[in-house]
Amino acid sequence: MKNLFKIGCNFDPQLIEICKELNEKYKDKGQVVEFFGSDREHEELAARPGWRLPSMDMDFFADYVKKCKEAGIVFNYTMNSIQPYGSKNEMLKHKEEIQQFVKQLEEIGVYRITIANPMLALIIREVSNIKLEISCIAHIDAVTQIKYYYETFGIDKFCLSILKNRNRDWLKNAADYCKQHDIILEFL
Repeated sequence: MKNLFKIGCNFDPQLIEICKELNEKYKDKGQVVEFFGSDREHEELAARPGWRLPSMDMDFFADYVKKCKEAGIVFNYTMNSIQPYGSKNEMLKHKEEIQQFVKQLEEIGVYRITIANPMLALIIREVSNIKLEISCIAHIDAVTQIKYYYETFGIDKFCLSILKNRNRDWLKNAADYCKQHDIILEFL
């Protein structure tokens, strides 16, 4: 069985090269298939504070995503703040800005966006069918939540709540539903 790995991205070009080398060396055992991260310029959308995020212009980011793709690694942009901009009303004031940014991410070649707020899914789905993932920060702990996000927004990947990682009955029920619908379950 081959393990697939998703790695937090520091946007260092060497990270791509190191992962490419590791993928070659261990091609039968495992592969780094996805990077995830966000930038300081859009910190309101991210779960991490701005001081922890790299500052970069979109040309650098576009080039980085292109190099990732060339190395066989997709990029997942994280917009997983539980409450972007502090409130629903403030988020709605930034709706067009968010939608323009999503379109830009799509044009650059970002493969997936991770979210934690269902209102953000609504905003994104008005302008894009880009793949979405629900962050562990959203604390998915019921199969009905997976069903809702899948049926309503077409979300096909879930990083489950760390509080459920050892609940065998719940994991079996979630895995059964996800297998029936070709949904990816991810654990931290």
